[in-house]
Amino acid sequence: VNGHAQFSFADYIWAILCGLIIVVILLYAYKVALKANNESVDPQDLIENATKNAYEFLEHFQTRIKRKEQLKVQALEGLKELFCLKRLYRIEGYDISNISGEFSVASMVVFVNGMSAKKMYRKFKIEGVGQNDFKNMHDVLERRLKELEKGEDISFSQKPDLILIDGGIIQLTFAK
Repeated sequence: VNGHAQFSFADYIWAILCGLIIVVILLYAYKVALKANNESVDPQDLIENATKNAYEFLEHFQTRIKRKEQLKVQALEGLKELFCLKRLYRIEGYDISNISGEFSVASMVVFVNGMSAKKMYRKFKIEGVGQNDFKNMHDVLERRLKELEKGEDISFSQKPDLILIDGGIIQLTFAK
């Protein structure tokens, strides 16, 4: 957001793990260096090698994070171009599910700036329509847009820039 890379919780855990690994490598190298009584092994060389390896490991991690961000930006730009959108900040995806034509539910997944926003995911109970996926999709999207007008739930407070639906041309026609 605002030109800064967004990182997932897993990215932060990975960064912390990398830091811990670097500390362990340096401590181990220092311990080995202290025990090295052999004249052919220079303790300073051991510490320098461990430090170099630790920094290479960290550099690899940073490159991985940068590449992930580049791929996300490229994907969003590609979608913007494909769908002729001026802006692509919020994407919502919808799917209808049922068990043997009963117990129909719909799901909404949300991506904000290319990152999944799991706190904004929602389920919709569908009652009385039966196994008519076309009508169900129409009803769910209608309910979602009514919630936008209310503005009570943060999940529905922003208008999506792109809506993806599971299905084909017929589902798309009913979704309109």
